[in-house]
Amino acid sequence: MIQSDNEWSPLKEVILGSSKRFNWSTDDPVFMDAYETMGWDFGGPVSHNVIGETEVALQYYKSILQRFDVVVHRPVEIDYVELNAYGAYSPRDTVLIIGDKVIFTPCGWEKRRIEWDAYKHLFPNYTLCDDPAAHFDAAQVIRCNRDIIYLVSHGGNIEGANWLKDFLGKEYNIHLIGSDVYPGHHLDTTIIPLREGLVLLNAARMTEEHVPSFMKSWDKIWIHPNDLFDFQDGMMGSRSIYLNVFSINEHVVVCDPDQTFLIEELRKHNIMCHQVKLPHCKFLAGGHHCTTLDLHRAS
Repeated sequence: MIQSDNEWSPLKEVILGSSKRFNWSTDDPVFMDAYETMGWDFGGPVSHNVIGETEVALQYYKSILQRFDVVVHRPVEIDYVELNAYGAYSPRDTVLIIGDKVIFTPCGWEKRRIEWDAYKHLFPNYTLCDDPAAHFDAAQVIRCNRDIIYLVSHGGNIEGANWLKDFLGKEYNIHLIGSDVYPGHHLDTTIIPLREGLVLLNAARMTEEHVPSFMKSWDKIWIHPNDLFDFQDGMMGSRSIYLNVFSINEHVVVCDPDQTFLIEELRKHNIMCHQVKLPHCKFLAGGHHCTTLDLHRAS
């Protein structure tokens, strides 16, 4: 069953990513342009050590989800090294689920679209964006029932927002967040709704002025990245990635065990943290929310 309207209702079924055969593409033009601009010094296949340690962590993550009777799917294995593509570590990025609608998103890094094939067996019906000018990753989007937040930035353009608005229709309200808040790719290290009426916010990016109108009256947990413990190197992610928590329900999230300040703040709001160490989340550019895609959340 496909039905997921928000980020916090009780989780029933999920895709958990895989780092197997992960590769940093060396012939995706948009990625390579960023590669040269940012002065990155990596590319090609990820080491067996990184993949091995990550797979152990993901297997433990799976066991945590299963404790809550969640059905866990894993991606179909694809040889991303042979294809010089990326990998299915972050299913959150390439498939957007809103209600019972499944959208394979027009990622700006075009070789990420190869990842669709890792999930197609789970979706008898899906939609492809038919506007060639539009590009966005699914993680540009945060779902709060009929309110949808969309980040217009490097990772998703206004054409993508307009296409999504037309596709969803008047049933949904689209709230735009601009690159003045965050010019990067994904929104789920900036605005993290934990339940109706409670949201976790990145204090280095957000201000009260930037909070979407429907969230103005919500309780807010403000966390600055400097309050987070940074335990790893990795050019593809910043310290903000430790805010990338994943909700199993309104009172349980999965997060990094070293983030004691964040864990204590969540406890004050009656949220328990199950702790999973993703040892290379910065290098692989994906935290606990990124590495999942919720297929079914209970109403």
